[in-house]
Amino acid sequence: MSESRTKKAIRNTLFSLLYKLFDTVLAFLLRTVFIHYLSISYLGLSSLFANILTVLSLMELGVGGSIVFALYKPLSEGDNEKIVSLMSLYKKVYNTIGVLVMVIGFALTPFLGHIINLPDNIDGIYLIYWLTILNTSITYFLSYRRSLLLADQRSDVNSRNLMIFRIIRFFVLTMCLICTQNYIAYLVLDITVTFFSNVHITYVVKKKYPFLNTIVAKPLEVEEKRSIVKYMYSGIISKIGQTVVNSTDNILISTFISTVLVGIYANYSMITMNLQVMIYLLFNSLTASIGNFAVQKPGNEAEKLFKKINFANFLISFVVTVCIYCLISPFVAIWIGSQYVLDDSTVIVIAINFYIAVMQYGCENFMGAVGELFYINRYRGLVEAVVNLMVSIILAKFTGLGITGVFLGTTACFACGRIWMDARTLYKYWFKVDFCIYVKQYISNAILTLITAGILKQVLNVYFMRFGISFVSWIVAAALVVIVLFVIITALFRRKEEYKYFERLVLSAVSRVVKK
Repeated sequence: MSESRTKKAIRNTLFSLLYKLFDTVLAFLLRTVFIHYLSISYLGLSSLFANILTVLSLMELGVGGSIVFALYKPLSEGDNEKIVSLMSLYKKVYNTIGVLVMVIGFALTPFLGHIINLPDNIDGIYLIYWLTILNTSITYFLSYRRSLLLADQRSDVNSRNLMIFRIIRFFVLTMCLICTQNYIAYLVLDITVTFFSNVHITYVVKKKYPFLNTIVAKPLEVEEKRSIVKYMYSGIISKIGQTVVNSTDNILISTFISTVLVGIYANYSMITMNLQVMIYLLFNSLTASIGNFAVQKPGNEAEKLFKKINFANFLISFVVTVCIYCLISPFVAIWIGSQYVLDDSTVIVIAINFYIAVMQYGCENFMGAVGELFYINRYRGLVEAVVNLMVSIILAKFTGLGITGVFLGTTACFACGRIWMDARTLYKYWFKVDFCIYVKQYISNAILTLITAGILKQVLNVYFMRFGISFVSWIVAAALVVIVLFVIITALFRRKEEYKYFERLVLSAVSRVVKK
């Protein structure tokens, strides 16, 4: 008997969170060693080149999401021949993308001088850039099989692979930094670990799905290709918007302000992005289950499910955003020094953008589960891309806002697209109920988050002035913030049906543990 969607979702969620917890801790430790043995300029270059490669990854063009969506139905029906055909198409496309990333990435080498803005010279900048390109490209050649695991609700297998090789990567790169203090050697070893991680997951998938090696791939029917191309087209537009919004900030900061500042911001972005990815994994592990749900039970039941998931999305966004705004700068000061702390105005915008981005995950899960919705909402990415670039460049170049202006460009583009477009599409074309219900709830939740964060920040400012910033005082402050947030959530939402639903789940889980 096949596992239920709930069991698969729980298992995937647990493994995804466990992996990300490991990855976050190791990333902090590795970053600490990195900063100790290499200069901030190398950290700035690393973050800048990573963003350039993310922009080049636009060539992925939403293919991954389109193929994964196409796999839901044949996996549900056990249609192995269709699965093999789709994976064959996926392999060809991704091999092509890997080659293009390498070729175009190398061709951009002469333009690096226009965006790198360092106070001192660093040897081997071009070689560092080329190795970064190679590290990204090899993933396209080997890792496409991971998508079959994700579509089959077996992301736990993928998480195990990533966890093992992240641990290996940490120890290998840490020893490299300590023994050689050579960034080029660091990159070569990073590439090696990436290569073996992808080789291993390829072996695992072949063993788990033996029919991939025995069934000969047949060309897809014309109508099926047309459907995939249709969703791929919407993925192109969406990918452009996501990439411009998420991956151009460091390029703009380096071009108009300073590459060193990219390195300082990288410490904040490492924290926020790790938290963001951890939350994303929590919700992304549900996407295949929602896709399976949509295939088997389309109808108004989806709106009830969405309300539950969106409520959980808000609770997580509320707690983590308030904690980021109140606690991230003191943490950075304790971790690597006060010279790496950003202005409070910049941290406010970072926290706002984090909240908006994370609050989108519930919508994204449902959009990703039904490819037709992405096609309907295909121009949202273009709107965000245009607004983000225009506002960020204007504020960074022609005002005194500096790095804060770049991040305000992201806020502006979110207001023009992400905050409302996806939700409106879900309510209009799938749920077929009044969209205003969602809007009112979103606004009230956002106001609650802003007010709570502002008040707690002022309280903590007084607290840290009185007791100083230390590891112990930070732990106490974090505990107090979490307790206050728990009290607020309980007081305001305990009568909501969604709150009662999750309360029953938690109590039931605790009861089972106690009985054991």
